[in-house]
Amino acid sequence: MSQWGVQLVIGKLITDEGFRRQFEERGGECLVSLCERGIDLSEAEIAALVGASPHLWSRFATRIDSRLRKGSAAAERDDQGVQTRLGAREQQVLRGIFEGLTNKEIAAQVGASESAVKATLQRLFRKTRVRTRAQLVRIVVEGAIGAVRRTRQERA
Repeated sequence: MSQWGVQLVIGKLITDEGFRRQFEERGGECLVSLCERGIDLSEAEIAALVGASPHLWSRFATRIDSRLRKGSAAAERDDQGVQTRLGAREQQVLRGIFEGLTNKEIAAQVGASESAVKATLQRLFRKTRVRTRAQLVRIVVEGAIGAVRRTRQERA
């Protein structure tokens, strides 16, 4: 049983309108697909999530600030803004994080002090509204996947 997997699904149901619609149409199949992509959900958790009233998620979603809802105009503007506001140093630090480097190693690689790297990392955390490196990586990866999907949809 994975609390993290359940929390992730509930978060997506509340904040991601497209995912919520897909879940309402295909419930268990949608969750099984998440499991195949590495989200740890037990059969009992899948059954509990599918068994909840679909209107529950919509009601919660309407109470969530629009900046947290994927698919809202405010959320889209925020997503695009984060992508365009990363400076060269922020991109270098982010690249170092993706390579698994420590702050000290990133500092040596970019020719800055470790304190400067820490400050840049804190700026990245604020811009992306996260608190850990893992969350930062997740946000960036999800943003990149979303950008690829949008590009594919525009081409189709």
